Amino acid sequence: MSLTSLVALPEAAARIRRHFRKPRFRFMRPLLASPQTENHALVGTAFDYMLRFLVGRLNPTAVSHSWLAEAGSRFLRGENRHAAERWVKEAVRQEAAYRASGQPTGDLFLSCLRLAHLDMVCRSGIIAEFFGIVDARDVEDMRCLTTVVPWDHFRAQEVCVLNPCFGWASERVGGADADILVDDTLIELKTTKEASFSVGNALDQLIGYWALSELAGVDGAPNARIRQIGIYLACSGGLRCRVWPPPWKGRPSYRGCEAISNRESRKHRPRKSRQPIGWPCSGRLMNGGQERDARLARCKSVWWVCAGHGIGTS
Repeated sequence: MSLTSLVALPEAAARIRRHFRKPRFRFMRPLLASPQTENHALVGTAFDYMLRFLVGRLNPTAVSHSWLAEAGSRFLRGENRHAAERWVKEAVRQEAAYRASGQPTGDLFLSCLRLAHLDMVCRSGIIAEFFGIVDARDVEDMRCLTTVVPWDHFRAQEVCVLNPCFGWASERVGGADADILVDDTLIELKTTKEASFSVGNALDQLIGYWALSELAGVDGAPNARIRQIGIYLACSGGLRCRVWPPPWKGRPSYRGCEAISNRESRKHRPRKSRQPIGWPCSGRLMNGGQERDARLARCKSVWWVCAGHGIGTS
């Protein structure tokens, strides 16, 4: 089961509400890039790729992972497969040209939209009727979304990870991957056209990503730690961030969490590592209260993910 499906389950949503105080997000900015078509899912996925290219150029040392769209050809046959391979090669070439020039072009936007087609095939396993067809208005929407990006908010001081994954913990939930990590802020991209945006499932999804990072860390950035979560509303150019985690609600049962996390850590950690990935948190640089809070945070994240899968917690 994917992380998105997991957090959408009524049981999981109720568990999050019961044990976490959710931060409030308010988006009241006017639309700066109003969509011209109803292809919101396609344009949203395409702009996800575009934003990675933009942030990657802004942060040359950013950690980048392979594109999901690169695996799209596995689901295709015949001419569609050959077309997919051409699209991926062209996207690589367009990204390199953008990194060199700093000028996004229509061909780059077109490549992002084609990558989005392949991405959707990979995630659903279904080839849509409009596969490979790009509406010129979607290209224009991509151009408008690019012009309203608040660059300073995506400039990292220490670490930047594009499309971050969370080791073995991601594998446990269908290969979950987030959008962007800038220093200690995990950012979720949304391209909804609603100016007064309700965070809803987006916040639950961010909490899920944070829990996975507490379990297994961030691939390519072993020292990264998520201390803020943010939502970027692309159509209005608005980014809102909140400190995470907040104070806990109640005191749920944690029996079995330490054993589960230690078992998973021993199974997946590198041989030279002396510190388990998931538990306990090292307290050498913390006072007693901070260490207890850190241990509780890790224990809670372990409990949430494992309980969501029914893996031996009580």
